Amino acid sequence: AEITLLTVNIFNPILFEVDDTAKYITHPARDIMLWIQIVLYMMTFIYSLVLTFKSNSKMRRRYLATAAFAFSCAGLIFAQLFDPYLPLYSMGILIGICILHVFLVSDVRHEYKSALDESTEKVKMQEKALDSAISLVRTDPLTGVKSRHAFVEVELHFDRLINNKECK
Repeated sequence: AEITLLTVNIFNPILFEVDDTAKYITHPARDIMLWIQIVLYMMTFIYSLVLTFKSNSKMRRRYLATAAFAFSCAGLIFAQLFDPYLPLYSMGILIGICILHVFLVSDVRHEYKSALDESTEKVKMQEKALDSAISLVRTDPLTGVKSRHAFVEVELHFDRLINNKECK
């Protein structure tokens, strides 16, 4: 809707216009669009707060960040209604994005790091189990001497070296 109104505004100023003295003049459609955005952001704010209190602790921080984003945007857009010369609308979006970045991105990064650490630990445990199994296969459980399987592996290794002429 905003893009359509801005396109129409080029030919027929319904949102704003700039007169011959370079003065910015607002029109009622601009205020209506800002009020619509304020209402949408406030609905997002209220919905996010409701979800904050209904959710588990992991998601609570994310919903709270979304609520803070929506509230900052709504507040600065509301202030933009009274002084069209200040870049409050842009500041609201920038502040909101910073809030989302600080809380959401750091949470997601922490989750990925935790998952990576957990996966790394599982791989280490699997490697230890594999090494233990290989050790059991290569040694006789009664005597502790290398088993026939270990000698066959060594023999195959030296056969490969001889075939590749790597052994001197």
